[in-house]
Amino acid sequence: MTQNFGALALIVLALTACAPPQSPTAVDPTPDASRAETFSECVWGEVQSAGVSVWSFACPRDRLVADPALPGFVREVESPEGVMRAPVIVLFTKAETEPLNAVLPAVRAASPGAATATCEFEEMADLVGHYRFMPTGEARAAYDALIASAGSATEATEADYMPCGVWGPSENGQRVFTIVRGAEDRVAAINLGSEITIFDASTLRGSG
Repeated sequence: MTQNFGALALIVLALTACAPPQSPTAVDPTPDASRAETFSECVWGEVQSAGVSVWSFACPRDRLVADPALPGFVREVESPEGVMRAPVIVLFTKAETEPLNAVLPAVRAASPGAATATCEFEEMADLVGHYRFMPTGEARAAYDALIASAGSATEATEADYMPCGVWGPSENGQRVFTIVRGAEDRVAAINLGSEITIFDASTLRGSG
């Protein structure tokens, strides 16, 4: 995959606010109460793309749709300015028996940033089997120092806060990587944003 998702990622950031990211841990086709309340006027259902499915709400002007070109899923939002489309789940392919790191070259190509060449997958302590795409070495030290400054680094740019590109760490939401259950030849890059997502990432699985 060689697509640069930078411009589309900015749309995703505009769609997100400030609540904690949702944890993709349990498979349950029934929407949780907070998601159901947030999208109370929408229809809950399964969306399929490239042999993978996920459950999501579909609203009159806001929905999750399949995008075979990614391959994966995009969030499609209608506004007076037109239809905005932003990737929220992108699928990377590997051999079924290969580890997650097999897609690392493809992820680096799809997520250019100042430190992308040395960014690696880092397992999340609170989400078993889920990983973040994080800087290492000197780039990690610089990033950690920037975050520790709590916004006092007045000369910092958006690129400084996204050293691994659009699929790495960001101040505007969380991105995670996981091998798709039931489709172990695919790794999903999931943009959880920073508010309740219209889709439930815990329901992501192979659809046969």
